[in-house]
Amino acid sequence: MSSNVSRRIEVHNNENVNSTKHYAPFKLILVEEFPDRISARRREKYYKTGFGKKVWMKKVNDHKNKS
Repeated sequence: MSSNVSRRIEVHNNENVNSTKHYAPFKLILVEEFPDRISARRREKYYKTGFGKKVWMKKVNDHKNKS
């Protein structure tokens, strides 16, 4: 969750985040915009649930198949 997506990706790709540095580089495949932080946080938490992960992986696989 970020108000500046390009900066957020850059921070992760520069390996400045301990929890993700071993997985860099990252490629941005989806941006979702929300009217407020509460809505954005709700969506982020949803993607971390079992069903939300399945929905997320479908989006990732659909993107791979288009490329």
